[in-house]
Amino acid sequence: MQRYGVANTLMYCSYTAGVVALSRFYFYPLY
Repeated sequence: MQRYGVANTLMYCSYTAGVVALSRFYFYPLY
């Protein structure tokens, strides 16, 4: 259970980071 929780948290963190990066890329484009 401990390993599953750690893996789940890691996947959630990476997913959240990806969403933040995408929204930053779309809302604050680099010129």
